[in-house]
This record gives sequence, structure tokens and C-alpha cells, in this order.
Amino acid sequence: MKKFIILTVTAILMLLALVGCGCQDEIEYCDGNHVEEIMPSKAPTCQESGLTEGKKCAICDDIIVAQEVVQKLSHVYNDTYKCQVCGETAKESQGLNFELDATTNTYTFTGIGTCKDEDLVIPLTYEGLPVTKIKSYSLYNCISIKTLTLSKNITEIEDYSLCSCTFLVDITVSTKNTAYKGVDGSLYTKDGKVLMQYALGRDATSFEIPNGVEKIGACAFSSAQSLEKIVLANTVKTIGISAFVNCHSLSLISLNNVEKIDDNAFYGCSSLENITIPKGVTEMGAWAFYGCDSIIIECKAESKPDGWDDTWNAGNRPVIWAE
Repeated sequence: MKKFIILTVTAILMLLALVGCGCQDEIEYCDGNHVEEIMPSKAPTCQESGLTEGKKCAICDDIIVAQEVVQKLSHVYNDTYKCQVCGETAKESQGLNFELDATTNTYTFTGIGTCKDEDLVIPLTYEGLPVTKIKSYSLYNCISIKTLTLSKNITEIEDYSLCSCTFLVDITVSTKNTAYKGVDGSLYTKDGKVLMQYALGRDATSFEIPNGVEKIGACAFSSAQSLEKIVLANTVKTIGISAFVNCHSLSLISLNNVEKIDDNAFYGCSSLENITIPKGVTEMGAWAFYGCDSIIIECKAESKPDGWDDTWNAGNRPVIWAE
């Protein structure tokens, strides 16, 4: 009993001490009636990521609107791989594989070789001769690279060169290149008519194909795991071979003015439940929607056009034809 009384008295004294020192005044509560305070945005640069604007409670510090990371901007390289914005000079990668074209006295990049670089920089020259071409499948399924930089000398990039590089977040092209350009991390032909390759490693859930693009290249979005929505510009006429293959999260896309859908275009898009094929689609490749196991296909044509492959619907998914 004596011990109990001592403990009780001790507890009371500690409580009185806290009250007396005013510590309770340092704890502020807002009872859910938050007082908003802006967390300022931060613009991205070619050296650092940025942040979107956020909001928090000025009293309790609870986050009301979380800030999101904004992807770093691409470097703007000149003909010597020096960024015209930040002044940084890219270091050319070593240990890559090349193949000599004796008729043109130029080299073709053929593979990653022994190179371990996450930031891959294709050299301007190899053994004194220009590197002008990137061979098909040269970086296929190469999950080690995060950025790719192309020089002014690259004049030809074969199909499937960058297929399924799922950690690639930025493709940069020298401003002096006459055949290709990089826009917001993705690769286009210089005239902007072909989207050659989307940066598959980005965590964006939607992407808008820019106006002026007429074709989505082969494997351009292959295995883009974060994308849920694709918005096509009205200028897009052709969807290339395997353009959206294995985009497992893709659930919404409108084909607008598309006229041609190539082989395997949407193969493995398992989240795609509905798609409308415009009447203007006169060509359809084989296995275009195979692996889209939940899809219902609405066709604006009354029956299968002559230009559609007999195996366009190899998965035998439900088709609603126009009446």
C-alpha cells in the first residue's frame, strides 16, 4: 500500500511538472479543420528532378496534396556531346560492339558488348570512322540502361532496336542530328511524323501522342508497364508491328483516324476491355488483339474488310459489327 501511494504521488508530480512548464502549449491540434499551406513546386532541370506543387496543414503538418516528382529534362547536346544548357559533356560508352560497313566506310552499332553503363552514350566514331547506324535488336530487352544518347552521326535506326528496354527513362539526340530528335525523353524522326520509341521506364500513367505524328513505330510502347491511357492525335494513321505489345496496364485508347493496324499491335494488353475500330481501318494485321483476354471489339464496319488478315482476331474475342 505504501509503495502504491508513492507511485501515485510520483505520477501526479510529473503531470504537474508538465503542466507547469507549458509543454502542452507546444502541441497544436486542428481537429481536422486544416489550414492549408502551399508547398512550392520546383522546376526540373537536365541535372535534377523537379516537384509539383503540394499542400500541407500549417498547424499539424498533415499532407493534404502530396508533391510528385517531375522527370528530369533531357540534355540538349551539340555535335560534341556538350549540353548547351548545363555545360555537362557526356562520356562516350566503351566496350560496345560494332560492325564495319566496307561499302560506306562507316560502323553500325550492334550490341551492348561488355559495357556496364546505365547511361549509354553511342560514340560519334569507332576506330576513326563514323558510327551511323543502330542495328535491329541491338538493345532488345536490355534492362540495364536508363538513358540513351545518340550523336549527330546516327542516320538509321532499324526496327526493334530498343524493344522492351523497360528501365529506359530518357532518349537524347544531338541537336545536330538530321534524321532523329528527342522530345520529352522519347525518340521521333526529325520531321516528327514517326514516334520511334517511347521511354518505357517512365512512371506516367497516360501519354498523349503529339499532333503531327502519323505512325507509331514497331515496338514503340512494348512492355510499357505504367501506361493506362493513350491519347492518339488525329494525325496518327498507322500503328506499327507490336506497337503496344504487353502493355499490361493499358485500359483506354481511342483509335480516332487510324487506317492501318499492324501485326500483334495490341498483343498481350490484358487490361484492355473495350476498343472501337473505326470504319476507316482498311488494313489489320495478324493476331492484333491476341492475349487481350477480356476485350470486346466494336467494329464500325459491317463485316470484315478485305484488307484484314484472317487471323486478326486469333483469340476469338467477341466482335460487334455495325448494322
